[in-house]
Amino acid sequence: MIAPRQGSRDNQEQRYREAAEQYGARWSRLARGYEFDARNAVIWSRKFMLTITREGARLFAQLTGQPRFEVFAESERKFFLKVVEAQLVFGGEGNEQAPQVTLFQNGREQVAKRTTE
Repeated sequence: MIAPRQGSRDNQEQRYREAAEQYGARWSRLARGYEFDARNAVIWSRKFMLTITREGARLFAQLTGQPRFEVFAESERKFFLKVVEAQLVFGGEGNEQAPQVTLFQNGREQVAKRTTE
């Protein structure tokens, strides 16, 4: 289950700005497609992708068949969405590309593997 974010909205915005300044240049290595394993996700019956894109110091996430939404940093590899109660945590360390991302939403934890495309 996703832990509630601590602090006021202004505090969250300040943390986001600080994270964007500190880590924004490194976020391009997170931009890629990530594929969920449909065998382990009972709600998905087809190929289900999470696409991460970067525009300047902003990062966006788009699930298959859904609109694209901006994601906001809590740290270098931990992000949240404002439109829904959801969190994305990218695997890996330091300067390496993220091999996977974990989506935390509605008390569920779903892992998506980085695609080679």
